[in-house]
Amino acid sequence: MILPNNPNDITEKLKCKMIAANCNTLLNGADYSNSYSCLAYVSSNLIHIYDTKSMKTYLTLKGHNERANTVRWMDSAKIRVKYS
Repeated sequence: MILPNNPNDITEKLKCKMIAANCNTLLNGADYSNSYSCLAYVSSNLIHIYDTKSMKTYLTLKGHNERANTVRWMDSAKIRVKYS
């Protein structure tokens, strides 16, 4: 795509689905499952399960009183997420 010279013209050509900003300093704060095509990630005291095929949040797990630090998919016939 060739961008126009006038920045105001670009809004007519591009449609934005979402803009977000966040800084996650946790190295183990996300894990992807090839089996389910889902990404599990932590955000403060929440665990999010994001479906990469539909590009939507599938599930948000609530219940931590403090910050969640890590999340991992476990091999199983059922969807399970291990988090701490």
